Amino acid sequence: MSDYAIDCADLCLTYQHKLALDHLTLRIPHGGIHALIGANGAGKSSLFRVLLGFAPASSGTARVLGHDCAHLTPALRQLIGFVNEEHTLPGWMAVRDLKQMQQRQYPRWSDDRYQAVLQHFNVEPRQRIGELSRGERAGLNLALALAQCPQLLILDEPTLGLDVVAKRAFLEAVLDVTSAGAGTTIVYCSHQMDEVERLADNLVILERGTLRYMNGPDDFCGRIRPTSSCSTRTTILARV
Repeated sequence: MSDYAIDCADLCLTYQHKLALDHLTLRIPHGGIHALIGANGAGKSSLFRVLLGFAPASSGTARVLGHDCAHLTPALRQLIGFVNEEHTLPGWMAVRDLKQMQQRQYPRWSDDRYQAVLQHFNVEPRQRIGELSRGERAGLNLALALAQCPQLLILDEPTLGLDVVAKRAFLEAVLDVTSAGAGTTIVYCSHQMDEVERLADNLVILERGTLRYMNGPDDFCGRIRPTSSCSTRTTILARV
């Protein structure tokens, strides 16, 4: 196995005649929670598209779990979980039916992990997904992704639009799973520094498709002005 869960070298992606990823070199080791942040247009979504095999790189290399992202087999895709901000799930299905469908597709399925996450949310098996609140759908989405026992889990702005209670439940569910020693490498994309400070072992900052900073969040907070609060600061890239 590669030393890195994500290994990008001199990676470029051109989108509509613009460099979305500009010779990006990024290596994320196995394990832990790695917070990926950056302003809109920094290249976060472009990087995810390449890593998940949805977009071919213009040049350079991108490897995930030791394999070329351009040639991910179905077996390899089962080792990668993905949750985005939309939490789009089939509204006509009952929760239990969706769970059973996912359970058949992922041979590494863990019902213990599914239940451990879902206990943070008020979701009943007989409920139709269309009846769930946005926060409950987010919790179900996370439970489904973690129950497949991925080696790599990408969370792309998963708490966007959630109320305070739902956001707290989501973060606690992530922390509970990681504290249990599941061994999953988590890449957590967020604009909220309070979430980053609470969750992240490693902070990765992208700007205009390049890597600007990679280290622990405590080190980053120590570099900003003493009069500024790291958790409420909005100009995170301006002071790197």
